[in-house]
Amino acid sequence: MSKIWKDVEIHHARKFFKIAEKAMKRSITDVDEVISTIILSTSAFESFLNEFTNSMKVSISEKDSKMLQVLKSVGPKLDEKKFNSLLRLEIFYFFLCSKQLPKGERPFQDIKLLYEIRNSIVHPRPEKVSVEFSQNANQEKNLHRYLKHLVDIKVINKPWDNFDKGEVYGENQWFDYIFNNKVAEWAYNTVVNVASEIINATPESDFKNFIAFVCKHISGIKIEGI
Repeated sequence: MSKIWKDVEIHHARKFFKIAEKAMKRSITDVDEVISTIILSTSAFESFLNEFTNSMKVSISEKDSKMLQVLKSVGPKLDEKKFNSLLRLEIFYFFLCSKQLPKGERPFQDIKLLYEIRNSIVHPRPEKVSVEFSQNANQEKNLHRYLKHLVDIKVINKPWDNFDKGEVYGENQWFDYIFNNKVAEWAYNTVVNVASEIINATPESDFKNFIAFVCKHISGIKIEGI
């Protein structure tokens, strides 16, 4: 009997989100898992973008809007040319919503910072900080911009708010202060919120139904009408 081979596609986004979610939950008792959560959350989001791109090829047809048909033509080329995830997100949003991505608004502002933190973790360099040793050492300091954003959105407190006696904050220091399970929650929630935004921005179509089916069991994904 002759063998018949058929190519099939296995979708991994759901698995990546699940692994990231598990790391986030472990961070409650092991703050080192914050690093794992940040890296895995960005991997989960990239897996989502890749599945979103791949689904264009099989789910968008001539009956769909012109904008979706253009997206079907453009999307895979972005992947082939190795466009980074944030640029692909920006382009997808433009074609889906016919307007520029609101980069200064959450959750899009958050995901940009998440990728910057992730890159700083994956490509670590020594931190250059300025430390003041005096009676005024723990007065207001210039926060590193990573920490400033996390403080502004109330994910973490200012470092010196939780200092023990004698502990000093170095200006522009950040790495030691992201080891907080709230940062892990922020990282995971950021990627599920952005994925939800993209799914919900997609016009009603077989394409949207397929993406919704693939992602509906991902913890935190909110799909309107489902």
